[in-house]
Amino acid sequence: AANFPPDEDEFRWSGLTATPSDVVRPPRVGEAPVAFEARVRDIVTIGNSSLILGEVVRIHVARAVWRDGRIDPTLLDPVLRLAGSSFAELGETFDLRRPTYQDVLAGNLDQREKE
Repeated sequence: AANFPPDEDEFRWSGLTATPSDVVRPPRVGEAPVAFEARVRDIVTIGNSSLILGEVVRIHVARAVWRDGRIDPTLLDPVLRLAGSSFAELGETFDLRRPTYQDVLAGNLDQREKE
């Protein structure tokens, strides 16, 4: 997230691979286990910042992060960007079954998987 000028090649500086996207013009990071191709839908100015709303038009997912037909966050090993220069790692995970309408009616709201 350095403030490179528009004519500088950030891929060259980072040592990452610029891989052609399928739908949009900008390349994606070839080494990324998950990559989104998106189009800008709207830009909303809020004070001295901008909220950019995008529409995802293609998702690329490496086979190495799939388990049982889903992306496994523990295999993904994500880094989370917080505010400013703060980042975090995923940490401990747990499963939480999504309740059904019938669960709500019956008062069965403790959906955390028992270990």
